[in-house]
Amino acid sequence: MKPIEKSINVMPITIEATIAETPDGNAALKFIGEVLDAAKTDVSRQLSTDILEGGKRAEQAASALEKLLSEEETAFAALLDAELEFAKLPALSSSPTEAEKRAVIVRRFAIESAGRAWCAKFGALQQLGKEPNRPGRTCPVPLP
Repeated sequence: MKPIEKSINVMPITIEATIAETPDGNAALKFIGEVLDAAKTDVSRQLSTDILEGGKRAEQAASALEKLLSEEETAFAALLDAELEFAKLPALSSSPTEAEKRAVIVRRFAIESAGRAWCAKFGALQQLGKEPNRPGRTCPVPLP
């Protein structure tokens, strides 16, 4: 340090220091401690976020499950409607006309399409362990 050429008048100051001599510690433990000390702010922030947002995530998961259940019910109702419409078709004549053949194709396609949509929702609920009771129903949906 270089001495200051000018003197500055200040009030008296008291400085106290404690110096302790300890034996050298374990370098590996010291390193681990330094790493943990350096990360404590990030860890604290993450834990706080997890705790505060945990309830929020649980609500979102419950909401998503409820939405999926509703979508499965809607898809199952569409499948039942498609099957009902197919059942309403009159019996084919001994020599079916093109119109009769097309009506059967359209109704079968409606069942196939609704069945795929329902199976997708039903399968997702099965994976979550929330499989609704649909007696006698399997995926893929058999076509008449």
